[in-house]
Amino acid sequence: MYGAIIGDIAGSRFEFYNRKSKDFTLFDKNCEFTDDSVMTIAVAKALVESKKNKYEDLEGKLIYWMHEIGKRYPGCGYGGKFYYWIMNNETKPYHSFGNGSGMRTSMCAEIAESLEEALDLAKRCAAVTHNHEEGIKGAKAITAAAYLAKSGSDKKEIGDYIRKHFYTIDFTLDEIRKNYHFDVTCQGSVPQAIESFLESESYEDCIRNAISIGGDSDTIAAMAGAIAENYYGLPEGFKEKADAYLDDYLRGIIRSIEEQLSFYSEMIDDKVENGLSEEAAVAEIGPADRIASQAIAGTPLPRLVRERIRTSQRLRAWEIVLLVLGFPLWFSLMMAGLAIMLSGYIVLWALVLSAWTVWVSFAVVSPAAAVTGVFLTCRGS
Repeated sequence: MYGAIIGDIAGSRFEFYNRKSKDFTLFDKNCEFTDDSVMTIAVAKALVESKKNKYEDLEGKLIYWMHEIGKRYPGCGYGGKFYYWIMNNETKPYHSFGNGSGMRTSMCAEIAESLEEALDLAKRCAAVTHNHEEGIKGAKAITAAAYLAKSGSDKKEIGDYIRKHFYTIDFTLDEIRKNYHFDVTCQGSVPQAIESFLESESYEDCIRNAISIGGDSDTIAAMAGAIAENYYGLPEGFKEKADAYLDDYLRGIIRSIEEQLSFYSEMIDDKVENGLSEEAAVAEIGPADRIASQAIAGTPLPRLVRERIRTSQRLRAWEIVLLVLGFPLWFSLMMAGLAIMLSGYIVLWALVLSAWTVWVSFAVVSPAAAVTGVFLTCRGS
């Protein structure tokens, strides 16, 4: 996801002021996030929430989160039709083949467990707005390249797959750089983004390639960056630099997505290693969003570990780290529990002692009172 966001941020200042060169400052004071980052995050949120139901409610989640997040940033660069769709709570697609379908699909490759699933998710994520065959094709092409990059395919294999199933990429960046112009269609920008990756030598080089040809610089760089992240990984410090351009709300959404994915995946792995099938592990653990909510809301760590991660193996490094970091919380709760138990024990014995004292008092006082009464009666007679 960050691969696309960084590409968007780096390319933002060149969208309408193209730079036909790879020589520029990547992170500049004039850079900003645009609609590419906003929709990448919105689609990622929808995918993660829908995963627990095997994506049965994906379209509903997509429409909800694209509206919910998208309305917060009305000036971030939406196209005219998409702006109308967002701001007027539209729910039907409008037959678009713009590259907005391709720039927002990076999480489809990240979350999918097979190429077929990745392509299906890309199609569905595109079709809520961009239901034209070219719009869907662009989304699937970027997702396919990103998924193959994640799965260990080399550039030749990725290029061959794209040329066989999607686009005939028969140009080099040097050949098109001089005359390439602004084109927001999938067919006019997705092949260029993929070629930017295919000619790259690193993640940063891929972003520079994408921006250097001009055109819709932020979107081309976002699409190329999504593929490059899965192939190269991100350079050290790039994620933190991108975060500096995002606001608290978007950073919070990203953190919740990351928490949900990483925590849930670790728990499933533990169950599978102990002999359960993945389906059984998912059923036993429960929905991903509930587990993540518990973790984020501060469910006591010992309880979470005890109820959700029952394993006979030694604790993993990440579990030890969580236990150490959670020490102030779980130790305080443990001591409070012990104090309550001790208080209850003291109160119980105090009640027993009080009852015994009352009984002894009655046992001693009653005979004495009887003798005194008899004596007084006799004396009065």
